[in-house]
Amino acid sequence: MDTLYTNEKCMDNFNDSATFFQLRIGMWIDGEFSWIEMSEKEHHIQNCVQYKSFAFQDEHKSCLIDGHRISLENLNNRSKEIKLYVQYEQTKPLAKLAYYRPKDHLLSYHIEEGLVFINGKIDEKGIKQYTVTSADQINEERHLWGNIRKGALKYQPLASRNIVSAFTLESFLLPYEHTFADIWNIKAINEENGVNANRKLIKNRLEFSFER
Repeated sequence: MDTLYTNEKCMDNFNDSATFFQLRIGMWIDGEFSWIEMSEKEHHIQNCVQYKSFAFQDEHKSCLIDGHRISLENLNNRSKEIKLYVQYEQTKPLAKLAYYRPKDHLLSYHIEEGLVFINGKIDEKGIKQYTVTSADQINEERHLWGNIRKGALKYQPLASRNIVSAFTLESFLLPYEHTFADIWNIKAINEENGVNANRKLIKNRLEFSFER
């Protein structure tokens, strides 16, 4: 009973702090970057890639999961290199430490209530580039690109104060090709539950419910 109470208490705390991240998403295409609007309406980037997104939420063994599925379609008769840029900023300074976990290929935030794991997938590929740094390093355009023309992030694997993180999901879209990208964050009271939920998402994202 004590364990159950503790788990429920932690999950209540997670619900109370559900908005401590601000999610911003952008799209890099052929050397140009633009922030995108997350909505179910169809939008276009550079008149060549069409996108729309759907939110999803779920619970899995004392974990709260929030994420988005993004539909991407190349409207052009030429292949397009795309890099989905995903940035998480803290609205409250709850995380004491954040870093990239090579073993699980995800970003990990340590907060008082437990852990937050951040990850994503496009086609069958996970995070390609990542950076974890202080918000002081964000430039006037509010992003963490080191070289936009090359589509290269500033490399920084760990931060311990005023944390902001970003990663990319990268792919080549053939002419008129359509694909999906998924991004998610997992709030877990312990490492084992969080890692298991992340593996479940990677294995079969369709099991998780989408808000329409």
